[in-house]
Amino acid sequence: KTGEVIFDKNSRVGLAPASTQKVIIAATALEMLGKDYKYKTQFFIEGKNSRTNLIIKPSGDPTFGSWRWADTNEDFIYDRIAEKLKPFGKINRMVIDTINYSPISIPDGWVWQDIGNYYGAPAKDFNWRENQFDVLLKSGDKIGEPVEVVATIPKLYAFALNSRVTSAAKGTGDNAYIYFSLTDTEGTITGTIPAGEKRFKISGALP
Repeated sequence: KTGEVIFDKNSRVGLAPASTQKVIIAATALEMLGKDYKYKTQFFIEGKNSRTNLIIKPSGDPTFGSWRWADTNEDFIYDRIAEKLKPFGKINRMVIDTINYSPISIPDGWVWQDIGNYYGAPAKDFNWRENQFDVLLKSGDKIGEPVEVVATIPKLYAFALNSRVTSAAKGTGDNAYIYFSLTDTEGTITGTIPAGEKRFKISGALP
């Protein structure tokens, strides 16, 4: 009641807020948008016959294509889009209308080690699968042996990943980090994963 501090520990130490930030964001969204708010990603057809174009107008929906819910996962969305497009036949091209959105997607002060990994995936105007991808890694049976990239899910068609990861002792967990430049088409994975793994999964931010 008086404002007098009765307990203080490290109150002046600056720390990265990390996922505690989600509490503030969730509370703000509830206050500003309301509990019944829904994002709306719109689809438009332009032209006809062989010149039919699909125009997508995004809304910044962070759940679009997310695997976390039955009505947001990629299969559900693909099926709904395919069903609606049946009457229009072949689609000539797809255009994503991002005219009214800022091109800045990475805030000031983000750590280079975080940007390429799933927890550093930026929110954009058009988000898909939470803007993250998975990498399957295969490690050697002995400590220090190289680790190879088995696959990415989804497939990164225009990008390549080079592994500098090595095998560590079993039980050491995921200590691998993905580095993707903002302009390059090649990324690098460094660090370690446990030895003897055939399809060890780590996750990155879609470049």
